[in-house]
Amino acid sequence: MVLVDKRQQFVRHIHEELTGKNNDLPDDKLRGENPLDRFVTGFLFPVFEAEEGIDDEQEELDDTSVNEDEQAQATTVTKRKRYIPPSSAGFSFFISGDSITLRVFYNAIIYTKIEKDERSKYTNTWQRVELTDDKGKEVVFTPTGQKQYEIFKNDGQAKARVDILWRPYADGYIVTVTLLNTQQIQDVDDPKRFVADQNKKA
Repeated sequence: MVLVDKRQQFVRHIHEELTGKNNDLPDDKLRGENPLDRFVTGFLFPVFEAEEGIDDEQEELDDTSVNEDEQAQATTVTKRKRYIPPSSAGFSFFISGDSITLRVFYNAIIYTKIEKDERSKYTNTWQRVELTDDKGKEVVFTPTGQKQYEIFKNDGQAKARVDILWRPYADGYIVTVTLLNTQQIQDVDDPKRFVADQNKKA
């Protein structure tokens, strides 16, 4: 009986981490820490339009392409590269049948920053906001139908997209369904602003 209870606690914890539905948040507010520090998984980062990679890269002139005078004047160019966290997640499976229809249910949660409290004091508080109702929403795909579907639209601007890829195999298809965060984040010199933008759009 104890093992059953522990397993249920573990399943509940994983569900809360993946969905952001944590019952320990009074008034659906996260206080004192950023969402990306509180939850360890289950989020997709915004798209970062910049160099990819995690290390510094040095571009040096090839010794065989320049003479000694040019080498004396050449300088090493160093580019700073950021770690680029994942902005998409997907899975693949096999499906077959005479009339194939794939129903995809989706839902997500974001956290919006509350800059000031009721006393007009700055505070690190985030409001939990569901982008759909508890049951989520549905989009239907077929092998000959649409391959992309924008979701979580606000004023015509989508926050994410569902992509589907059909690959014929044997008497059916190998299907890959991918969820992408399509929001963009700018490269800024201020690390605090960069982290804040990530928390707002993840």
